[in-house]
Amino acid sequence: MQKLCPSLKAKDVLVIEDAPAGLQSGAAAGCRVLAVCIGPVAAADVVQAAAEIEGAIVVRDLNRCVARRHLEQDRASQRD
Repeated sequence: MQKLCPSLKAKDVLVIEDAPAGLQSGAAAGCRVLAVCIGPVAAADVVQAAAEIEGAIVVRDLNRCVARRHLEQDRASQRD
């Protein structure tokens, strides 16, 4: 991540994953994680892995997910 965008901070990245290992890797890197309960891994395994990660968000699918940029938060994080 740092090679592609050196100014990017891990806390500003949202990792979207459908596998426990991916969720754990994203969290270990300091990123926020969004667990999606689709794909080859059983939903229960994904939910369990997400439950162990502080602040993880769990969704059934991405059909209703909307990404919005919070300008005030962006401005505040740029000052950090």
